[in-house]
Amino acid sequence: MAGFKPHHSLLESRILLDFFITKDYGWAIYHKADQRVIGFISLNKDLKRSGGIDCQSIGYSLHRDYWGHGLMTEAGEAVIAYAFETLKLDMLSVYHYPANKQSQRVIEKLGFHYDGILRCSAKLYNDEIEDEVCYSMLKQEYFARTGN
Repeated sequence: MAGFKPHHSLLESRILLDFFITKDYGWAIYHKADQRVIGFISLNKDLKRSGGIDCQSIGYSLHRDYWGHGLMTEAGEAVIAYAFETLKLDMLSVYHYPANKQSQRVIEKLGFHYDGILRCSAKLYNDEIEDEVCYSMLKQEYFARTGN
């Protein structure tokens, strides 16, 4: 389950993808063997976190046919390294809806710290209100884990 309205055409998918990859820190996920874009990953200012630290939130989406192959974990590792090593961020965050167990597994594999549940924090495309499961990673945790 994601917060996006299901797409009914290729044009709808392209419009959403263009929105994310034209941001300062948005990337398309391209599958070389299939020669097609299969998702996106982005960094966005985390407006839910304050306190004077530079925190960006990772957002992503991957075509269902490519779930379970480690592709989002691979993309996430690259974005995390870029965020801490190049952008010199203090913290990264990531959120998922409680029912989205696939996303939870990706986040856990990436080494994020579970922070808790932010209740009634997201309004979905269909006006439903949803909780968000919150995770974070501090730069110190990243560098301790990678040895850099």
